[in-house]
Amino acid sequence: MAEKLAPGVRFTRKLSNRQHQVARLMAAGLAKEEIAAQLGISVHTVKTYARFILGILSAPKRAAIKERLGLYDKWVGIGCPGLPNKSGVPLTAMADSKLEPQGADTNEVVFTERLSSREEAVAMLMRPPVTNKQLAARLFVSTGTIKTHVRSILRKLQAASRNDVPARLWQYKQWTATMSQAEVQSANELRVAAG
Repeated sequence: MAEKLAPGVRFTRKLSNRQHQVARLMAAGLAKEEIAAQLGISVHTVKTYARFILGILSAPKRAAIKERLGLYDKWVGIGCPGLPNKSGVPLTAMADSKLEPQGADTNEVVFTERLSSREEAVAMLMRPPVTNKQLAARLFVSTGTIKTHVRSILRKLQAASRNDVPARLWQYKQWTATMSQAEVQSANELRVAAG
């Protein structure tokens, strides 16, 4: 369990790949300007990532990041026990009991396209009554970018409306977990041939 990693330390979210890169460089003692130069991002972006990283790692200050990042990596290595999904059910419980989120469509959906990592992030935040403006503010992008992502998500998940996205996303994650690389290539070829 997460509590056994260290007294008083509990992780409830995972770091994105970019946040993990920034956290590793911060743990190595690099200054924000050095991190920005190495990753090709602005200093402002590094500061924003640093705030999120401190929160996710429950680190009281930057000096604690190295220790907390080590604990975080152990937590991820053992499967993120206790990490809740969007419905509040721990992921380990969902995997064990094969629970479906409320309102999930029982009809089998055949997905033909993968979501990009950004589309997946937007889809995970698309719960009623969250608006495009709120999504844009949360992800630091324009509302036009969010609208583009939402259209693409609805098309790729074959969802009739935003309200269907959480259930379709759950089905999509089950689909991607079972897909082999050859099946993904085959699905992409079908999409190209049909489109």
